[in-house]
Amino acid sequence: MRTGGIWKKASLVCTVFLLATVQSSAQWVVTDPGNLAQGIINMSDNIAHTSKTATNTAQSFSETVKIYEQSKKYYDALKSVNNLVRDARKVRDRDPSRCDWNSTPSSVSFLRSPRLNT
Repeated sequence: MRTGGIWKKASLVCTVFLLATVQSSAQWVVTDPGNLAQGIINMSDNIAHTSKTATNTAQSFSETVKIYEQSKKYYDALKSVNNLVRDARKVRDRDPSRCDWNSTPSSVSFLRSPRLNT
């Protein structure tokens, strides 16, 4: 049992010896007020720039929406004209004798302009 006590003492002495030989040093906290102030200024400049970029992006998007809506209106009008032409061709192809494009049937004579009747 005495040998276990020797090992404890020896390990305690070694631990104390190792801790005593390790050099420790404390560091002072270094602050640079000029650098801190410049960092705050740069951050506020970045925020302002980002805000301006976001505003420009929103305006660009609203212009894109306007162009899209205008294009959609033109597309819908073109599609309706295309459908009208397609329907007219269907009517013409069903009974060619009924649709003589050079003469106007009496049922659509009201569509003729008075200038064309001269």
